[in-house]
Amino acid sequence: MYCVFGLFFVPIVLSSTISISWQNHHSQADIERIIKRVIEKCPDISYAYYLTTGRITTTPNLNRLFVIAFGKYANTSVKGIPEFKYIANMHGDEVVGRELLIRLAVYLCDEFISQNTFVHKLLNRTRIHILPSMNPDGWEVAASNKKFHELGRCNSRKVDLNRDFPDLTKKFYINLRNGGPLDHLQPDEIDVEKAQVETRMVMEWLEKINFVLGANIHGGDLVANYPFDKSITGNSAESITPDNPTFVELAESYADHHPRMKKGIKKCYDSDNHFSDGITNGARWYSLNGVNVYFFPIWHYCVEFRIQKIVSWSKIDMILRLIWRHIFEESINLHWNGVLIMLKV
Repeated sequence: MYCVFGLFFVPIVLSSTISISWQNHHSQADIERIIKRVIEKCPDISYAYYLTTGRITTTPNLNRLFVIAFGKYANTSVKGIPEFKYIANMHGDEVVGRELLIRLAVYLCDEFISQNTFVHKLLNRTRIHILPSMNPDGWEVAASNKKFHELGRCNSRKVDLNRDFPDLTKKFYINLRNGGPLDHLQPDEIDVEKAQVETRMVMEWLEKINFVLGANIHGGDLVANYPFDKSITGNSAESITPDNPTFVELAESYADHHPRMKKGIKKCYDSDNHFSDGITNGARWYSLNGVNVYFFPIWHYCVEFRIQKIVSWSKIDMILRLIWRHIFEESINLHWNGVLIMLKV
């Protein structure tokens, strides 16, 4: 039995002074350059590293998955300081999250130097890891074919990384029926070996750092999506975790501070989807395998939800300014403090 102590929410109101162009897309080299610049400017609260799997340090196209961490103890895990992660650009053609996270890194540094009280409080209480691009190889394809939607969506080996994580849902449902454990389930070795390099890098990331909360920013319909993403039957039907109230509260907390999302406004091409209050259970929307949003909670009990944003390569400055205001100026920061302990009952 696991007990979590001290779940609470702290409102954050952010200003928007970003010393980075809103009008340009940024290459992988740009990301690395910006991260290094932030580290030089804010060495006391930031730390950069890249993901690996075994001895593999790059993607098939020789890109690194660079991460920048922020916090009072940016380069180490500290008991009582919750670990939070942002992931974006899992689909190479979904670029808005990538650009927003680059700007978030610059923002945290600039505002810390400017003595922003809320940012100081945030970084004293939380360690935040930012992975702007999980699929840099796909982004490079998409960047050279901006007029054709979905080119570059997959990685260089034509695999959709959002379908590539080992499927633990089947084990979960079997254990649920038989009274077995429902978290920290282990994937089959063959499934791990079959996973793409980028997927394995993220999996090993979770093994090294005890994340308690994460958000994955996608493009597409405007919605906050919470687990599970796969139903028992495989058809579209609600499929909830044992901690469904927590997931719903997190999704609602985000959507409540995003006016357009809260209204259920459709933003993805000719989509007919409508999401009440701007949130949805993933499997109720559509059921699919291998999604990190349900893999993380079952495997390492990292509470994960997906934020969907508009997809666009054009008018990037207008779109980014609008979404930045909705996400960061009007959003809240969720603090999870406490210690997980095992009780024998």
